[in-house]
Amino acid sequence: MKVICTKCGGMNVACEAMINPNDKSFRNYTDEAFVYGWCDDCGNGVVLSDIDEIKEDIDKLYADFCAEHGTEPLYAMCEIVWKDEKFVEPSPVTVKLSSDADDATDEKIFFYCDGIEDLKSLAEFGVEDFVLTACNYLTNDL
Repeated sequence: MKVICTKCGGMNVACEAMINPNDKSFRNYTDEAFVYGWCDDCGNGVVLSDIDEIKEDIDKLYADFCAEHGTEPLYAMCEIVWKDEKFVEPSPVTVKLSSDADDATDEKIFFYCDGIEDLKSLAEFGVEDFVLTACNYLTNDL
């Protein structure tokens, strides 16, 4: 499990948990305990992202899509967080799984990448202005 801060990429993060204040015993996690948290590296309340879980989800979606359709997907509908903000983009964005531009669909494409491995790399804290926090589904239709 590699949970990162989507603002700075640090792993010195904490999430919410329910603790009995009388004996300090752990009781449960809150509903969105692993979505929002605190980063000690940058000192901010941030969106948290589990890189390994996202990559595993993408691998499963990809395998299921290829098995069902007999072809590779063209697009991924994804959730992102902007690095300079503290919020999740309000609606899914479309990532094209090739760098081939198409004037007919260009305005609908948020980002172009070179295949499924490149898509998974967007979950890492890298050079882009955003971090991919979830892949909802893969498709060949816009």
